[in-house]
Amino acid sequence: MRGTLFATTPDDLAGLLSLTGERVRAAAARRRAALGLDSATIDRAREVALEALATGPVARDDLAGAWNAAGIATDGGRGYHLIFHLAVEGLVHWGPFRGNEQLLARTPSVPVEPSDAVLSRVARGYLVARGPATLDDLAWWTKLPKTLLRPAVEALDGLERVAVEGRAMLRIDDGLGGDAPHVVLVPGFDEWVLGYQDRSLVATGPMLDALVPGGHGVFRPAVLLDGRVVGTWLAAGGRRKAPVSELVEDVSARDRKAIDAALAEFDAR
Repeated sequence: MRGTLFATTPDDLAGLLSLTGERVRAAAARRRAALGLDSATIDRAREVALEALATGPVARDDLAGAWNAAGIATDGGRGYHLIFHLAVEGLVHWGPFRGNEQLLARTPSVPVEPSDAVLSRVARGYLVARGPATLDDLAWWTKLPKTLLRPAVEALDGLERVAVEGRAMLRIDDGLGGDAPHVVLVPGFDEWVLGYQDRSLVATGPMLDALVPGGHGVFRPAVLLDGRVVGTWLAAGGRRKAPVSELVEDVSARDRKAIDAALAEFDAR
């Protein structure tokens, strides 16, 4: 649905693709034509890929080698686009790791719920995970029209309308509660940061500048405090003997202690 990677379950993947796959493939038609990937080439690439994956996950280079051996050139971005196309078709996904390399795997075939049930589950999951949020945020995240999403959202049990800094937003209580500072260390390009059309409630302007240095689209790992980005962090490596954080926002001594504890816990793993 967007040009990024998602971690999800087979059931959710099947449901999301049932809603978004056709739109994504249609949007990429001009790119396929520019790459010379006609229907016959894609059909042959599909056959070769499924044969290569029949005995288990394979490395990207191995799949490209199988395509090249079959006379399907993978240079110039063609191999990447073939993987993208087959993934959107619901046939392949990035699966287990072999060392530091993530392998391509055959996507299991699972029954897909009716579209209204899938929409409801997607909308609920989005609002539970990211609320408060807006319908515009959900539409941006899914790349689905608001006319399709609005009825699914309106029918959700437990939906609450709240005002956040004067803005009308939606939420569903996740039941977590509690008064302790909730600190989460997330990697670069994490969905918590990227998953909103308007990121102003996730991070202030100065924080976004530090999170995406130079505005070049490369997101640094973020320190979340109660859902808001307050700084960046780096894991141990090279001359760094332990994880370090660089806070941009002012935090209390209590919150600073919670952030240090999260860094220490990460290092202990």
